Amino acid sequence: GERKDIYNSCASLRDKVLIRLLWKSGRRIGEILPLKVKEIDLKNGLILWHIEKKKNETLRWKTIDDFAIKLLKYYIVQSGLGNEELLFPSPIEGKPLSRQRAFQIVRDTTKKAGVFFVGGKPPHPHHFRHSFAVDMARKMKSPADIRVLQQYLEHSNLDMTQQYLQFGGAEIKELLNEISEEE
Repeated sequence: GERKDIYNSCASLRDKVLIRLLWKSGRRIGEILPLKVKEIDLKNGLILWHIEKKKNETLRWKTIDDFAIKLLKYYIVQSGLGNEELLFPSPIEGKPLSRQRAFQIVRDTTKKAGVFFVGGKPPHPHHFRHSFAVDMARKMKSPADIRVLQQYLEHSNLDMTQQYLQFGGAEIKELLNEISEEE
């Protein structure tokens, strides 16, 4: 739906990679922008994320979808990026794209896709993290899966993760219908 439209509205290959990582990784914008080519394991489909924690940064290898890996491989080759280089370099030598520029890319791309508001607010990079978490929460088969999601999102406490389990009326009705079909 909407995220596919946004992805398809990207102005450049770089923007497609940025939007895809926001959409499919559940990572924060500040964890995506400083990525270097050497932090992507194309063979095993892993990315070494610099996880933002309150007082420090944790490095963690996390899996990503196959299409994102193919897109990353294509982008790295097309852009001629070396192993030590930033995935999203800014015009300022040695610096990644700024958060402001990333916000601008998200706003321009969402506008082009006809998405002007998300939950009553202008689109923002963090909306992708939120919708990633909600999608994951919806696909959960058992209560233990909430712990898996908590670990993946790197939430220090379960309450942060559980906020993604707040469902609306339509979703509750769908779940109730699924349950009654099983009887």
